[in-house]
Amino acid sequence: MTEWKPISSAPNGKVVMTKIDDERGCRNEQAMYRDGGRWWMSDGSTYVYYTPTHFRPLSDAEAARERLTIEQKADAVRRAANRI
Repeated sequence: MTEWKPISSAPNGKVVMTKIDDERGCRNEQAMYRDGGRWWMSDGSTYVYYTPTHFRPLSDAEAARERLTIEQKADAVRRAANRI
């Protein structure tokens, strides 16, 4: 598994695994992407009100899971739009 890196070196616009790891412990581990100064959920639905402290590239399994989740959400939106 790839080691965690400081968030200051995170790429812009690429989904990565993020976390907060500080004196209060490790938490909020999830896939997100950075757009300038904001961090967004991997599907782009919402941004978070915090800045992670660390990131790492997604593993192949995590990337596949994120793609599937995003596809499922897009399908649900399309189905809902067809009912309007």
